[in-house]
Amino acid sequence: MKTKLLAAAGVALFVAAVYYFKNKRKPLQNKLPGKESERHHLTNVFSKAKRVAVGN
Repeated sequence: MKTKLLAAAGVALFVAAVYYFKNKRKPLQNKLPGKESERHHLTNVFSKAKRVAVGN
């Protein structure tokens, strides 16, 4: 049981490392929305999520 758990943790760690290094080389600018309206929409979404989480 312990061996299976360690093997699963090792595979998960390997996959996480590959994913991290594969996506690390992409510039941050490509991940951000290009248009002002899209950025504003994201701000509204996070603002609403914060209000829901806080309870206001």
